[in-house]
Amino acid sequence: MDGDFEVVDTRRKKNNDSTIERVDGEIVVERKKNEIDSGVNNVLNAVANNFENILGIATDIVEIQKIKEMSEATRMKYEEERKNLQAETECYIARLREKNNYVLSKAELVRKMMQDYYQTKDKKLSEEVFLQIIQSVINNMGIENE
Repeated sequence: MDGDFEVVDTRRKKNNDSTIERVDGEIVVERKKNEIDSGVNNVLNAVANNFENILGIATDIVEIQKIKEMSEATRMKYEEERKNLQAETECYIARLREKNNYVLSKAELVRKMMQDYYQTKDKKLSEEVFLQIIQSVINNMGIENE
């Protein structure tokens, strides 16, 4: 089979005769080529008639791609900001823990001093003198409020 035509073997009856004549190699033009040409023309006509709509859709697609890229860039920016905030928060928490541990250690020191004083009941120091010593220690600990 070639592209434009097809060779078909056929048989024919001769004028009301009972014998059949065989004809070899009769050329039959294919209808498919005309149908394909017609279909191509229909598609081209449809494209030409709807070119403005097709162009509008293509423009919309380009705009959607731009918006998608912008939103991805914004998402990445916010993700970076989130990571920075998380790092700052972790640093702040570490500083607070350190400060709290410092305050707790100083408070524990004062507690032990008071416990020793009241357990030994050393009469060499009056309660007023001991209270002044504890207040002086607390004031000189370097504990600051934020």
